[in-house]
Amino acid sequence: MEREDIMIKSTVGISLTLCGDDFDVQYVSNKLGIMPTQSRGKDEVLGNGRRFGMTEWSLEIEKECSYNIENQYQKIMLLTQDKTSLLSELCVECNARWYISFVIYIENGDVPSPFLTKEFVAFAAAIGASVDFDIYVLSARQDGYGT
Repeated sequence: MEREDIMIKSTVGISLTLCGDDFDVQYVSNKLGIMPTQSRGKDEVLGNGRRFGMTEWSLEIEKECSYNIENQYQKIMLLTQDKTSLLSELCVECNARWYISFVIYIENGDVPSPFLTKEFVAFAAAIGASVDFDIYVLSARQDGYGT
């Protein structure tokens, strides 16, 4: 019985993060009715011995194999469905800002499509979010494309 090579596929992750100087992460959780997947306090000490310096409340969707980022942002939008006004209000109440971060790991030169629907763009604009893409090229295809 021959073993087939397992093809490593590109993966995509996303997070919706409220970031500000100092706010009560429990207040944000209670107001949204959603527990964060990660939170950090302003005074948290990092591995390098420095303070984190800001407060974050973050909702992360686990990365998954995908050739499209739409699946990830649809999950964020579904979890925060009907809470757009509330998300926007929290920016003012907490003196903070929303960030939507895509993390893309490219394998074998297969780059997931960075297509954003008008619904996603409207959602990001409605909550005043900045959108960023962190892209990591981990390997190239044998034919040299995607490097």
